[in-house]
Amino acid sequence: HLKDISRISITNVQVYAGKGGVWIDNCSYVWLTQFTFAQPYATPLYAAEAGIRISGPVNNVYLVNCTGATQNADTANLDKRLFAGLWIQGSDGVSVIGCFFVAKYGILVEGGYSSPLGIVYISGNILDNNSICGLQISGTNGQAFGNIVITGNHITASAETAPAWAGALNALSISGDCDFVSIQGNYITSSTAELVSIVGANSWLGIPKRQILLANNILSRGNSGNASGASGAAISVAAGSKGFQLTGNEITNAFGGLATRGISILDNCDGFVVKNNVISDVTGQAIVMGSTMGSDYVVKDNTGDNEGFNTAPIASASTTNIAHSVSGVRNQYYQITGTTTIATLTTTAFTYYKGLTFYLTFTNATPGGFSAAGNVYRAVTVVQNQTVKLTWDGTKWMPSI
Repeated sequence: HLKDISRISITNVQVYAGKGGVWIDNCSYVWLTQFTFAQPYATPLYAAEAGIRISGPVNNVYLVNCTGATQNADTANLDKRLFAGLWIQGSDGVSVIGCFFVAKYGILVEGGYSSPLGIVYISGNILDNNSICGLQISGTNGQAFGNIVITGNHITASAETAPAWAGALNALSISGDCDFVSIQGNYITSSTAELVSIVGANSWLGIPKRQILLANNILSRGNSGNASGASGAAISVAAGSKGFQLTGNEITNAFGGLATRGISILDNCDGFVVKNNVISDVTGQAIVMGSTMGSDYVVKDNTGDNEGFNTAPIASASTTNIAHSVSGVRNQYYQITGTTTIATLTTTAFTYYKGLTFYLTFTNATPGGFSAAGNVYRAVTVVQNQTVKLTWDGTKWMPSI
């Protein structure tokens, strides 16, 4: 237990079978390298707290090549399993590089504890087979985060079988008063849990989520058996969340099961961008959104593995409805048969939102195209095998050829 001191260097230390490894408490300028805390493979002696615990106000802590682990297969003693590989509480200036953590929580980052948490850099770590959450960032006690970077990590969560635990909930969870969080270039996976959960609880200044970037990550999951909610999505965003970007992520499958949905965004979210994500191997919709959204958001250019025409052609009618979708991937392609001019285009397969896009290809030798009598902005004349792009702007469809 290091308390109220500064300028400490601990190198090449191994701690075995204790209640915790090292507790850095109200210290500054701490270097911890090649530090290992391990629970025994047999019955643990203690209900361990954390391999490494950092509690504020603490600043300038550097962890490299450290380990906090417990036996993966020890399902008979889950109540004594390591609570967290690394537990950061209300600290500032923490760098975690090249570490390995296996516990209930691989890394648990919390605000509060008499000190706001900010400037945290987590890079190149392996958070493996954690039974509740691989990496959880939780704003608590009215303390807002700032400048948290999570990059280049391998993050996994896996359910346990013992009755004491229902199984992993999320591989990565962000909740509470989080601000300026960047999550990029990580490999996030689970066989049984939701991958990423953004929850807008404990709002700060009335804004539950601000400036959260989830970009260029690979998310691979097996199924939604322990999803923390009905969505069962690889990325789940709670109602009322604001100021987040989901861009350039790849959602795919590397296990035997499938995710129910790719991205789920619930009601009353605003100020967000969902763009250029590649979503494949989901059993339901790739992107699903609540029926009530704010006025400032963008959802566009997301693709999936069902590019090409969706199921059977649709016969044109004065009111033509799009009622089916293979996997719910946005930017859907449909073939339109018949000669009737379409005045109104409806859909029961998707929730309307600004940026919803369809591509309609007319296959008849003398297609009717569109008129401006309904919910299409202008009349469009088409020829056989011509494709028209239609984008919903919140009121009507905007056609382009």
